[in-house]
Amino acid sequence: MNDVLNERKNRRFELDKMQSGMAKFDRNKKQDTDDRFWRPSVDKQGIGSALIRLLPPVEGEDSPIVRYWDHAFKGPGGWYIEKSLKSLDMPDPVWEMNGKLYESGKSGQAVYYGDPKEKRPGTRARLHYVVNVYVINDPAQPDNNGKNFLFQFGPEIYDKIKEAMHPPFQGIAPINPFHPWEGSNLHLMMKNAKGDKTGVYRTYASSVFESPGPLFDNDGAIEAVLNNVYPLQPFVDPKSYKSYDELAKRLDRVMKGNKKPVEENDLEASKVSHSPRNRISEDDEKPWDDESPEPTSEADSYFEKLANR
Repeated sequence: MNDVLNERKNRRFELDKMQSGMAKFDRNKKQDTDDRFWRPSVDKQGIGSALIRLLPPVEGEDSPIVRYWDHAFKGPGGWYIEKSLKSLDMPDPVWEMNGKLYESGKSGQAVYYGDPKEKRPGTRARLHYVVNVYVINDPAQPDNNGKNFLFQFGPEIYDKIKEAMHPPFQGIAPINPFHPWEGSNLHLMMKNAKGDKTGVYRTYASSVFESPGPLFDNDGAIEAVLNNVYPLQPFVDPKSYKSYDELAKRLDRVMKGNKKPVEENDLEASKVSHSPRNRISEDDEKPWDDESPEPTSEADSYFEKLANR
């Protein structure tokens, strides 16, 4: 009988260890999440809303918004998840590979987002924008209300911001949505939509800016919010990007399944000149760019003017 009891106790002890291990995984998962970022939520029907305020940059930075590209796809040699050097207006091996495939009429061989089994159309670098925001009302996550965050989004919200700053219609006054006194709250309205080729995706098409006005009636409260904005330049700091050679080696391994580093001669043959003539410019409109229009130089200069006001 004692042996049976001891066995049961041992089983219980093993269960405790498993529960402890799972709790540790959960803690690590939380630690892996960057708490600086606000992530809007939707309900089971894929619908959600929130009210936020875009904020100006931290003192010493020129622009209230930064952008970067990355790639995330799977090949025979594993996953390629890397920030693109295009973000720094420099040649990037994935962009070059895809460009050659399109120009040669072999676009079907271009890399895909995610797992190739999903058969999504390639090839698109993922375009991200990052801004500082103050969350006024997040119904799905009320603990976020009254806090500063970073907010990362795609071209759809960017276009909303650009249109507010540079209205395409006559008689509509431009708004600087980043101005804490003269700006405007952004009412995000989200829902899931179904694309012909990309499956279900989230759209912010119904989002609108409210009438301009100060974030608070109290200047001291506004200053407190501004004192807690995050720096944005680290997202486009060259030190946070791998070199062209490192990315090219990784790409070769992912696409070919190579376990050994590629030969130096092969690497050199796959590269293009790094001269200024071949640097990626704002006018370099390629068919393999992100599906939404790339921001124009006019829009970028407009951001800089507002940031320096």
